Amino acid sequence: MSGLDKLKENKKLIIIAAGAVVIVVALIVFVLPNLGQKEEGPQPEVVSKRVRIDLQPQAAPGAPQPAATTAAPAPAAKPGETKPAVKAAAGPAMKETAPKPVEAAKAETEKKPAKSRKALEAQVSSKPWAINISSFITGNEAQAFRKKLKASGYKAYVSKFEKDDMTWYRVRVGFYRTQAEAKQAGKKIAAKFKIDHEPWILKPAKAEMAKYAK
Repeated sequence: MSGLDKLKENKKLIIIAAGAVVIVVALIVFVLPNLGQKEEGPQPEVVSKRVRIDLQPQAAPGAPQPAATTAAPAPAAKPGETKPAVKAAAGPAMKETAPKPVEAAKAETEKKPAKSRKALEAQVSSKPWAINISSFITGNEAQAFRKKLKASGYKAYVSKFEKDDMTWYRVRVGFYRTQAEAKQAGKKIAAKFKIDHEPWILKPAKAEMAKYAK
């Protein structure tokens, strides 16, 4: 047998030996761990080491040396971990709350201001007279006098107005059904609080009456 034939024969043997080694390693990696694996619980991870096989044939003198063949098995797959299914805990049942009668409450609320406006309009029309007791150039003086009148049982208020580039604060008392009734009350107030002028009687504007007749 010539040297070339020996080289070919050795090359075949190398290939056959490498294939056999790959098959054996695959059996060790994939088949043997599965035989001992139990169904319940996660299994320990199997780690296979890479095996490098260097089979160098004896080359004939003068023949080129073939390259070494390396067979590397695929890495072992991790056994799947079986996780128990987690059931979502059922929360407490939501109690159905009966709807509040919002519309009824809203309608009731809207009725009250309507009644108040009607009562106010009736009061304004039935008692249109008021008394202008005195006028002051400062708001503090007017408010102090108003408090004295209110402490004596009178419905006193302060009305602000502008005249000749000046601001005046008028203290008034209301409201009365007739002009005579208002005039008589003005005289009593002037005598009680020692006012040196006679209060004058008037019919205030409706806006003023609506504001202070409450």
